[in-house]
Amino acid sequence: MLSGVTGLLHSVGDDWIRLRVSGFVIHISVPTSLVNQVGTIGETVSLYTYLRIREEQLALYGFISLDELDTFVLLQGVSGIGPRSSLGLLSALGSGGIKTAVETGDVGALCAAPGIGKRTAGRIILDLKGKLEIDPSGMVSEATGVDQEVVDALIALGYSASEARRRVTDADLSSGMSVEDSIRTVLLNIGGG
Repeated sequence: MLSGVTGLLHSVGDDWIRLRVSGFVIHISVPTSLVNQVGTIGETVSLYTYLRIREEQLALYGFISLDELDTFVLLQGVSGIGPRSSLGLLSALGSGGIKTAVETGDVGALCAAPGIGKRTAGRIILDLKGKLEIDPSGMVSEATGVDQEVVDALIALGYSASEARRRVTDADLSSGMSVEDSIRTVLLNIGGG
């Protein structure tokens, strides 16, 4: 099985990249968050991959980390979740966000991904709870409602759920801050001020 690929970045789309490998150009579907991380055209890129063969059609999916690949494969085991939904979840939440949502039973977070409704989100939580390895240091603090309110505010301003969570985590908010001060701090960090 094809479990990884290294090649020169040939071209990039919204949810795919193409790598030039030994004279061949390989099309790889990826989470949209990965597109911004791979670098510039002509650079060497290494990805972990998952090859799916279905009805004489080959599809290759690529990921920066083994953790993302493992999460993608586990999502495939949930009834009604295919590769497109799995990529959508990884694009919206990232691997850590999916794990946090599953372990905390956060249906709303999973519903932030395109095509995931409450019933499907509930099925994901039911099927995967306890099966995902969680790094506590990687989890967004769900303990404070302030952090979630700041994430919700950023989403309302047009940020994706994964980007909003990452920005809140990066801001390193203190526990005594109000929601308004927390939002202001995160926006200042985003703006470089």
